[in-house]
Amino acid sequence: MDFDDDNIGPTGFSMAIDLGATYRLNDEWSFSASVIDLGFISWKNTVKGAMTKSFEFDGFNDVAFKDADDNKENKLDNQVDRIVDDLADMAKFDKVGEGMNRTTALAATVHLGAQYTLPAYDRLNFGFLSTTRIQGVNTWTEARISANVAPISLFEASLNYALSNFGSTAGLMLNFHPRGFNFFLAADAPMCKYEPAYLAPISRAQVNVNLGINFTFGPKHKRKYKTVEVQSL
Repeated sequence: MDFDDDNIGPTGFSMAIDLGATYRLNDEWSFSASVIDLGFISWKNTVKGAMTKSFEFDGFNDVAFKDADDNKENKLDNQVDRIVDDLADMAKFDKVGEGMNRTTALAATVHLGAQYTLPAYDRLNFGFLSTTRIQGVNTWTEARISANVAPISLFEASLNYALSNFGSTAGLMLNFHPRGFNFFLAADAPMCKYEPAYLAPISRAQVNVNLGINFTFGPKHKRKYKTVEVQSL
């Protein structure tokens, strides 16, 4: 494919917007909804390439185990080399079109959330989050529930469970934020398949761990409390 250095410039244009809203029903319930990456991308004067070659492997034939001149080409090494060459040739792109314009939608993501705060203990709340990514055949949906607690002003913890097209995961996060710095530790583990009789894992277990620290400057934010004035008549 030739490169035209006399026609250098933007090859297209894209635009996207994010929309979101929250609604607080009362002191216990709040709801949220958002759509992000809602837009399109448009390309101009594009070149289209495609892999047009095919490959079929029907096994190794008449493998030669001796360096005989009449059967030298069928040595296993030579047959493997030919297969590698055919695969490399199949992976090459051929030009099938040029000067075309193309406009496609971006992969938008829709979030729907709800949060419930325990009336008897307002430092504990429960959340639900639905996430749907719209991307044609690659569209996926996830539903996640979580429990979040902040027993003291310096510490928070969160426990969550998610179910999606790809399976289920469980996660835990600890967040320490005294004055001057913030340290967090989070773990996300895809759930294993278990043998029902003995609850023994029959698939490989995996754990993703993230940790970090942030240093903060400036005065610490003070929580505002509501005051109620009682007057006698």
